[in-house]
Amino acid sequence: MNKIKHIIPISILLTLGACSTEEAIHQPDVQAEGPVEFIATKAGEEEDTNQTEYEAHYFKEGDQIRIYCPTNYSTPSFEDNAEGMFVYKYTSTQPDAPTDWSDWPYRFEPVSEGFNWLNLQPTSIYYFFEAIHFPGGEYLDAKNFPKDQSTPGALDEADMLIAHHRQLLEDKGKAVPLTFYHAFAMVRVKVILPVSDDPTLSPFPPDALQEVYMRAMLVDYTINFSGSIDNDGLRVVRVPSNPDTGKDKELGRHNIIMCQTTPKKEETKNSNDDQITYQEYVYQGIVPEQSFIDEGRDFLFFEVKRHDSPSKNVVYKFTIDKTFSLRSSHILNLELSIDKNDNEIVVVTAKVKPWKDAVTDDMIIAPVPNN
Repeated sequence: MNKIKHIIPISILLTLGACSTEEAIHQPDVQAEGPVEFIATKAGEEEDTNQTEYEAHYFKEGDQIRIYCPTNYSTPSFEDNAEGMFVYKYTSTQPDAPTDWSDWPYRFEPVSEGFNWLNLQPTSIYYFFEAIHFPGGEYLDAKNFPKDQSTPGALDEADMLIAHHRQLLEDKGKAVPLTFYHAFAMVRVKVILPVSDDPTLSPFPPDALQEVYMRAMLVDYTINFSGSIDNDGLRVVRVPSNPDTGKDKELGRHNIIMCQTTPKKEETKNSNDDQITYQEYVYQGIVPEQSFIDEGRDFLFFEVKRHDSPSKNVVYKFTIDKTFSLRSSHILNLELSIDKNDNEIVVVTAKVKPWKDAVTDDMIIAPVPNN
């Protein structure tokens, strides 16, 4: 592989709250007048690793990490060609790389140039660093936010990551630790459906569930860079405060088609001397943090085939309390069943958990290699 003059190593930790014991890794030397080095340690396995079937392989061709070092408490901008923002782009994966700083497996390199300590302007106490990972390889806004997340790669592209770090002036030249969080909220729904080829045993034929979507969701988002948070904490990322007025109203609400993330499972049970097959589906989707008020109250919609409606799918809806909200960097876990007798959606369980079990492998961010 090509050798580079300066290494800017980083491994990414995606977590919320405390993590388990971290690996001991070699720290690079202080470079007070060289490229800024970004590093985080790789966490061990989290508890409840089965809470999401989906976890992105975060670093793929075309991915971008955009890093901004605000001056005089300026508001960061991560849009294309924003002043003071540097773009690092995924370039390659090195197989069987050793776990030291000599040869890291994931490589991000600046599109033009990277940070240098000599060019940074700190506040009176800190160097501030804000970073966002765009898995789709471009700035993510309401216009290109993935609405049909059932298409290949779309669920990954909606999973934007965000990091914040304050580095003391006395630590100039030391590696900058970055802790990345999932910026948005995930919804995971498990649906259990009784099916049969015999309409007298179940109104639903096999493979009846056709589509699941979140209705009338907001996809525009804001990041609060002015609020005070803990170092290495999560910035507030949510939909605008008045989403149904002005410019935000023009961006509108959208149905978000969810992704089936695991193959369906089947289990046959005896019921009054009849055998009923229950099919289990798992769907997942990602949207910005938001509350359910008015339009958002009718939340999940299910398009299902029925024996008595062979030419048209029947739509079932799951209604959620309007005081509820989806939370950034959290997962709403729902287990639902559609009753074969009452034709109603029954809530089996509903839990909100931190979205904390996504751990990546190691990577580097590096300057462009010399020719």
